[in-house]
Amino acid sequence: MFTKYLHALDRSVRGVGLLLTDRGGCTMRRPGRGPPAVPSRWADIIEEAAATADTYREDGYEVELLHPGDVVPIPDTVAFDILLPGSEFEAVEALAGEFDAPEVAVFTAQESGFGYAVIVATAPGTSTAICCPIYYELASIDELLEAIEDAIELHLRPLNRRSKVVIKIDEPDLLFGTLE
Repeated sequence: MFTKYLHALDRSVRGVGLLLTDRGGCTMRRPGRGPPAVPSRWADIIEEAAATADTYREDGYEVELLHPGDVVPIPDTVAFDILLPGSEFEAVEALAGEFDAPEVAVFTAQESGFGYAVIVATAPGTSTAICCPIYYELASIDELLEAIEDAIELHLRPLNRRSKVVIKIDEPDLLFGTLE
């Protein structure tokens, strides 16, 4: 399921660098404190995502490669909240109508207390794909893992939270594999 949802603005950004987010492992940033630590292997995962997107392109797919900012597990909605740059979100939002029940491929790794995944969702009957790398702290997903019944979602959104695009992964084991 790959769907576009619209909802009222429920959070706001006030001042440079202040981002208030939901509970459930989310962070609050204040000016002068800097962003949360990004895992050291993140640059490698971004490169792997780009190589994966290139492979799909070579196979004839039109691929939208995403570059997430924050990736936050949200147990209440059994999802990862994924912040995208505005232009990338607009591109994904434009594709949302093509994805009713995407086929999903997931490539995973774990290192130094972090889980990484490159997720590729392809629209059945088309040559369109979305490639989204994510990361999460292994210690931060216990509640999320307990909340999973049969699926997990990726909530792709812009900073202003006025809309989101949801990718449903019907086989959560693909995303987490065997956690150490």
